[in-house]
Amino acid sequence: MEIELCGINQTSIHTAIGLDFAATLRSLLRQDPDIIMIGEIRDQETASIAIQAAQTGHLVLTTLHANCAVDAVTRLRAMGIASYHLASSLRLIIAQRLVRVVCESGYRGRTGVFEVLSVNEQLAQRILCDVSASELLSAAKEQGFIPLADAARQKVLDGITSEEEIIRVLG
Repeated sequence: MEIELCGINQTSIHTAIGLDFAATLRSLLRQDPDIIMIGEIRDQETASIAIQAAQTGHLVLTTLHANCAVDAVTRLRAMGIASYHLASSLRLIIAQRLVRVVCESGYRGRTGVFEVLSVNEQLAQRILCDVSASELLSAAKEQGFIPLADAARQKVLDGITSEEEIIRVLG
Protein backbone atom coordinates (compact mmCIF):
# COMPACT_ATOMS: atom_id res chain seq x y z
CA MET A 1 0.00 0.00 0.00
CA GLU A 2 1.29 3.41 -0.90
CA ILE A 3 -1.10 5.72 0.95
CA GLU A 4 -4.14 4.71 2.96
CA LEU A 5 -7.23 6.65 1.94
CA CYS A 6 -10.67 6.43 3.48
CA GLY A 7 -13.16 4.83 1.08
CA ILE A 8 -10.44 3.50 -1.21
CA ASN A 9 -9.60 -0.20 -1.44
CA GLN A 10 -6.04 -0.98 -2.48
CA THR A 11 -4.39 -4.23 -3.36
CA SER A 12 -0.70 -4.98 -3.29
CA ILE A 13 0.87 -7.28 -5.84
CA HIS A 14 2.47 -10.51 -4.54
CA THR A 15 3.87 -12.37 -7.54
CA ALA A 16 5.41 -15.06 -5.31
CA ILE A 17 1.91 -16.36 -4.51
CA GLY A 18 0.48 -15.81 -8.00
CA LEU A 19 -1.16 -12.48 -7.24
CA ASP A 20 0.17 -10.60 -10.23
CA PHE A 21 -1.10 -7.41 -11.82
CA ALA A 22 -3.43 -9.11 -14.30
CA ALA A 23 -4.92 -11.52 -11.74
CA THR A 24 -5.51 -8.64 -9.35
CA LEU A 25 -7.26 -6.58 -12.04
CA ARG A 26 -9.51 -9.48 -12.97
CA SER A 27 -10.40 -9.95 -9.30
CA LEU A 28 -11.11 -6.22 -8.95
CA LEU A 29 -13.51 -6.29 -11.88
CA ARG A 30 -15.55 -9.02 -10.18
CA GLN A 31 -16.12 -6.58 -7.28
CA ASP A 32 -17.72 -4.12 -9.76
CA PRO A 33 -16.03 -0.90 -8.61
CA ASP A 34 -17.08 2.44 -10.07
CA ILE A 35 -13.50 3.65 -10.50
CA ILE A 36 -10.32 1.64 -11.01
CA MET A 37 -6.89 3.19 -10.64
CA ILE A 38 -4.02 1.25 -12.18
CA GLY A 39 -0.54 2.40 -11.19
CA GLU A 40 0.91 1.80 -14.64
CA ILE A 41 0.11 -0.11 -17.80
CA ARG A 42 3.29 -2.00 -18.64
CA ASP A 43 2.20 -4.91 -20.80
CA GLN A 44 -0.44 -6.20 -23.19
CA GLU A 45 -2.35 -8.20 -20.60
CA THR A 46 -2.75 -5.23 -18.24
CA ALA A 47 -3.68 -2.96 -21.15
CA SER A 48 -6.33 -5.43 -22.34
CA ILE A 49 -7.91 -5.74 -18.91
CA ALA A 50 -7.90 -1.94 -18.45
CA ILE A 51 -9.63 -1.50 -21.82
CA GLN A 52 -12.12 -4.25 -20.98
CA ALA A 53 -12.91 -2.51 -17.68
CA ALA A 54 -13.43 0.81 -19.47
CA GLN A 55 -15.73 -0.82 -22.02
CA THR A 56 -17.91 -2.26 -19.28
CA GLY A 57 -18.61 1.16 -17.78
CA HIS A 58 -15.82 1.55 -15.25
CA LEU A 59 -13.84 4.76 -15.05
CA VAL A 60 -10.23 3.61 -15.41
CA LEU A 61 -7.42 5.97 -14.41
CA THR A 62 -3.89 4.87 -15.15
CA THR A 63 -0.42 5.89 -16.20
CA LEU A 64 1.52 4.86 -19.26
CA HIS A 65 5.01 5.76 -20.41
CA ALA A 66 4.73 7.79 -23.62
CA ASN A 67 6.41 10.92 -24.93
CA CYS A 68 3.17 12.82 -25.41
CA ALA A 69 -0.59 12.33 -25.28
CA VAL A 70 -0.89 11.25 -28.92
CA ASP A 71 1.93 8.73 -28.41
CA ALA A 72 -0.18 7.00 -25.75
CA VAL A 73 -2.45 5.80 -28.56
CA THR A 74 0.56 4.55 -30.52
CA ARG A 75 1.95 2.82 -27.42
CA LEU A 76 -1.32 1.04 -26.69
CA ARG A 77 -1.55 -0.08 -30.32
CA ALA A 78 2.01 -1.44 -30.02
CA MET A 79 0.85 -3.43 -26.99
CA GLY A 80 -1.69 -5.13 -29.23
CA ILE A 81 -4.80 -3.13 -28.37
CA ALA A 82 -7.02 -2.86 -31.44
CA SER A 83 -7.90 0.62 -32.63
CA TYR A 84 -11.63 -0.07 -32.32
CA HIS A 85 -11.11 -0.80 -28.61
CA LEU A 86 -9.10 2.40 -28.17
CA ALA A 87 -11.66 4.48 -30.03
CA SER A 88 -14.47 3.23 -27.80
CA SER A 89 -12.54 3.42 -24.52
CA LEU A 90 -10.26 6.45 -24.43
CA ARG A 91 -11.82 9.68 -23.21
CA LEU A 92 -8.94 11.82 -21.94
CA ILE A 93 -5.17 11.57 -22.16
CA ILE A 94 -2.89 13.92 -20.25
CA ALA A 95 0.86 14.15 -20.78
CA GLN A 96 2.91 15.98 -18.20
CA ARG A 97 6.43 17.09 -17.40
CA LEU A 98 7.77 18.80 -14.31
CA VAL A 99 9.91 21.89 -14.79
CA ARG A 100 11.77 23.94 -12.23
CA VAL A 101 10.32 27.34 -11.29
CA VAL A 102 12.60 30.35 -11.63
CA CYS A 103 13.31 32.58 -8.65
CA GLU A 104 15.84 35.33 -7.83
CA SER A 105 18.52 32.83 -6.85
CA GLY A 106 17.99 30.33 -9.67
CA TYR A 107 15.22 27.77 -9.30
CA ARG A 108 12.90 26.89 -6.45
CA GLY A 109 10.27 24.19 -6.62
CA ARG A 110 8.60 22.68 -9.65
CA THR A 111 5.46 23.14 -11.66
CA GLY A 112 3.70 20.97 -14.19
CA VAL A 113 3.52 21.46 -17.92
CA PHE A 114 0.55 19.60 -19.40
CA GLU A 115 -1.06 18.69 -22.66
CA VAL A 116 -4.65 17.49 -22.54
CA LEU A 117 -6.09 15.39 -25.35
CA SER A 118 -9.85 15.09 -25.08
CA VAL A 119 -10.89 12.15 -27.23
CA ASN A 120 -14.12 13.39 -28.76
CA GLU A 121 -16.12 11.69 -31.52
CA GLN A 122 -13.96 13.14 -34.32
CA LEU A 123 -10.69 11.96 -32.74
CA ALA A 124 -12.22 8.59 -31.88
CA GLN A 125 -13.12 8.20 -35.59
CA ARG A 126 -9.52 8.92 -36.55
CA ILE A 127 -8.21 6.42 -33.99
CA LEU A 128 -10.69 3.87 -35.36
CA CYS A 129 -9.31 4.47 -38.88
CA ASP A 130 -5.75 3.76 -37.66
CA VAL A 131 -4.41 7.19 -38.62
CA SER A 132 -0.77 7.88 -37.82
CA ALA A 133 0.30 9.80 -34.73
CA SER A 134 1.08 12.86 -36.85
CA GLU A 135 -2.39 12.78 -38.46
CA LEU A 136 -4.00 12.39 -35.05
CA LEU A 137 -1.93 15.31 -33.73
CA SER A 138 -2.99 17.50 -36.68
CA ALA A 139 -6.65 16.66 -36.09
CA ALA A 140 -6.31 17.40 -32.38
CA LYS A 141 -4.65 20.76 -33.10
CA GLU A 142 -7.56 21.68 -35.38
CA GLN A 143 -9.78 21.25 -32.32
CA GLY A 144 -7.66 23.44 -30.06
CA PHE A 145 -5.23 20.90 -28.62
CA ILE A 146 -2.12 22.57 -27.18
CA PRO A 147 1.01 20.40 -27.49
CA LEU A 148 3.43 20.05 -24.58
CA ALA A 149 6.07 22.24 -26.26
CA ASP A 150 3.56 25.08 -26.73
CA ALA A 151 2.34 24.78 -23.14
CA ALA A 152 5.99 24.87 -22.00
CA ARG A 153 6.68 27.94 -24.14
CA GLN A 154 3.77 29.69 -22.43
CA LYS A 155 5.33 28.95 -19.02
CA VAL A 156 8.49 30.71 -20.25
CA LEU A 157 6.49 33.69 -21.55
CA ASP A 158 4.68 33.90 -18.21
CA GLY A 159 8.05 34.01 -16.40
CA ILE A 160 7.41 30.76 -14.53
CA THR A 161 10.38 28.85 -15.92
CA SER A 162 13.28 29.41 -18.28
CA GLU A 163 13.92 28.41 -21.86
CA GLU A 164 16.98 26.45 -20.69
CA GLU A 165 14.78 24.46 -18.31
CA ILE A 166 12.30 23.67 -21.08
CA ILE A 167 15.13 22.48 -23.33
CA ARG A 168 16.51 20.37 -20.47
CA VAL A 169 13.17 18.72 -19.83
CA LEU A 170 11.66 18.47 -23.32
CA GLY A 171 14.83 18.29 -25.38
